[in-house]
Amino acid sequence: MTLWEQGKFHMFDPISKYLPEFKDMKVYVSGSGADMVLEDAKSPIRIIDLFMHTSGLSYGFSGSEVDKLYQQLLSKPDELTPDNFLAKIAALPLNHQPGTAWNYGFSTDIIGSLVEKISGKKLGEYMQDTIFTPLGMKDTGFYVPADKVHRLTQIYTADRKTGQTVVMQNEPLGDYKSDPKIHSGGGGLVSTIQDYFTFAQMMLNDGEINGVRILGRKTVEYMTSNHLPNHLLPYADDAQGEGFGLAMSVTVNPEMSGFMSSKGNFGWGGMASTYFRVDPQEKIILISMAQFVPIGFHRYHDDFRNLVYQALVD
Repeated sequence: MTLWEQGKFHMFDPISKYLPEFKDMKVYVSGSGADMVLEDAKSPIRIIDLFMHTSGLSYGFSGSEVDKLYQQLLSKPDELTPDNFLAKIAALPLNHQPGTAWNYGFSTDIIGSLVEKISGKKLGEYMQDTIFTPLGMKDTGFYVPADKVHRLTQIYTADRKTGQTVVMQNEPLGDYKSDPKIHSGGGGLVSTIQDYFTFAQMMLNDGEINGVRILGRKTVEYMTSNHLPNHLLPYADDAQGEGFGLAMSVTVNPEMSGFMSSKGNFGWGGMASTYFRVDPQEKIILISMAQFVPIGFHRYHDDFRNLVYQALVD
């Protein structure tokens, strides 16, 4: 968004204008494996489609035929490099025609690649120079320096047979102790609640905190407004009352939510159950970091939100 403010790209530009790997995309129609039927994309993937997750890209989370291809690709992470990452993702068919449906996937990762292409810097370096250092976020980055490793918290998951909480082995995003080859725009940052609070407070303050401005007021307003058309709302069955802004969920109908809320509150969750919401109406920030994969296995976020909102008194 800082690059957008500088006029480096427009939201409705096709991503292929900057990343030509995505120029001639194919879209899934039917079949599987060698018998899979594809068709040409009827329109290009626009940058705003990446922000809204309407690009057709995926993460391989479902059992769809396209997601099976993603699962095959991601089962060999060592084969993905900064030089071939975009080409390998672009070679997979899209789940749907661009702009016609919401599907969570590599869209934000591709935005990270766009940042690198435009800025000429590795994503983490650009974030450090533009966001982390100006805001004093001293404990945020794509890996933990050796002198801070003792503060790195364990990640847990559920045993597949018993359902009991166990230490997670072979964490898919690495051990966080060395600089990863690929800086993912969609995940992989390590941080603390204090640093995350600073970032969230900047967003609540319309782009500024402690005299440091990262974004303009109207930019934050644009980011945190719903951009999905009515026929795509809610974007998921478990997101009643929610719309989608730029890379984040936005509450459009709080009365439809299964928990207390306010219109216009925004936020998102992370793979390891990190979770934040910002409520401009009530001027509050909710942050939790549970260190459990996958997010949503325990629906504690719903209780967390209700606990916070029921405590508000005038």
